[in-house]
Amino acid sequence: ITVNQPSSQGAAIYFDKTSEVITLEKGKTIASNLNWKGSWMHSYLYVDWDQNYEFTSDIGGYPPVPKENSELLSYSFYGSSSSSAYSGYNSKGERISGDGRSVWQLPEFSIPQAISSGTYRARLKIDWNNIDANSVAAKEDAPCVVDFMIKIL
Repeated sequence: ITVNQPSSQGAAIYFDKTSEVITLEKGKTIASNLNWKGSWMHSYLYVDWDQNYEFTSDIGGYPPVPKENSELLSYSFYGSSSSSAYSGYNSKGERISGDGRSVWQLPEFSIPQAISSGTYRARLKIDWNNIDANSVAAKEDAPCVVDFMIKIL
């Protein structure tokens, strides 16, 4: 899915690409390749499994990782509070700190085996330390939110 987002302040941050569909299989491990031209951002991938038009970030444990069937599938960095933004974890539970926080490539993730086959809305958000799918940390930092569809076989 291609998004040509200008990096200038005030540029559009939301892109509706729901006419584009990516086909995936249940239980398969997925590796993504994001080509982001900005800097010092993080990536978050959500899928609306219950099809209620909301994306929930169900994470827990220590280190904090997505729970089974969470709609937040993968993220490159999350520090659980603004004061802990210097150190956090990715969705694999790997600790990240210092200059290593400038990472937008998503860790590998798996499509849950229990998910029904069908087509689901997905959201990729590139933002700074913010797992809320419905907000961005600061518009002036030129975050990017892209909605698209995935078809689960």
